[in-house]
Amino acid sequence: FDTIQRWIKSGVLKDRILNYGILKKDYVMKDGKRNTNNLILEKTVLIGDGDTDDISTSYVERVNGTVRNHVSRFSRKKLHFSKKFESHEDHFSLFIMYYNFVRPHMTFGEKTPAMIAGLTDRRWEIGDLIDLAEGKLRTGLRTVAE
Repeated sequence: FDTIQRWIKSGVLKDRILNYGILKKDYVMKDGKRNTNNLILEKTVLIGDGDTDDISTSYVERVNGTVRNHVSRFSRKKLHFSKKFESHEDHFSLFIMYYNFVRPHMTFGEKTPAMIAGLTDRRWEIGDLIDLAEGKLRTGLRTVAE
């Protein structure tokens, strides 16, 4: 939440629609066990004018599932488990670039999230990511604040 507030103050999210809320789940205890049939939901809008009906954990859970499916380093007892944090960070950064610049999303047709956000005007290829990592690619990327 602090990061989002810093982005708002710095102008990074200028002219962007941002709604942010919290969903708190409290389970009613019955006989010392959590009773999932009696669930108390408390929804609070923290930023924006969003409707509390739109606050859901399903978006975050979908992202978590996608990351775990694509980045095996998040799973322990796998061949690709990162022993060094730097290796983990590098691999995750590569996934984020792939997910946002290379991989088209069904929701956007043949476009990538970076194209929808106006950061680039084309779908990148894996070779572009390699060139970018090696410093060979002049991206012409626009920042979110522009």
